[in-house]
Amino acid sequence: LHTKLSDDVSVIGVREIFEKTQKLGLKSVAFTNLNNVQDFPEVMRCAKKYENIKVIYGAEVKYKSNADSPVYHLTLLAKNQAGIKELYKVISSIYESDGVNIIDLQVLKENRKNLLVGSCGSKGELFDLIKQDKVPYAVTAFYDYFEIFPNKDVLECEINKKIFYLGEELGVPVVAVSNGHCIEKTDKVCLDIVS
Repeated sequence: LHTKLSDDVSVIGVREIFEKTQKLGLKSVAFTNLNNVQDFPEVMRCAKKYENIKVIYGAEVKYKSNADSPVYHLTLLAKNQAGIKELYKVISSIYESDGVNIIDLQVLKENRKNLLVGSCGSKGELFDLIKQDKVPYAVTAFYDYFEIFPNKDVLECEINKKIFYLGEELGVPVVAVSNGHCIEKTDKVCLDIVS
């Protein structure tokens, strides 16, 4: 999920996330703000209080596979402390290209030993290729896991099914993620106003 410090819009505070995670009896939570890791110090402080919750440090980043390609998203999750350092290097490589902040893909390729790279659901290249009825086998090798954003849209549900079956075929884990930007239904009203 994303916190208030994400480059995109979120209305969730770090402490709220820990409180809700504990209330729901969840065992872990992943912090994946867009293009930054600014909430990590606060996450680390809260994690000491909520020791029963496993924290996954990560980020959602934008990239282009070449100069002419569209902008796609990836989810990066740190496996360990070394992964957090690699994540910092990747985030530090962000530069502006045609008005969009993207990572240097080469820096990611050089610093992913301790990172898990996810396909980022409907914002990712894998989703887009499947939507175009292309078999993205060359692209799939880049990901450690595929993400599915649960959705009520019929077309997106069909694409999610194809991603699921592709993951089964290739032996790649498929994970349903929330991509959360709010916690309570009433928060959605605030989110709509600020976005």
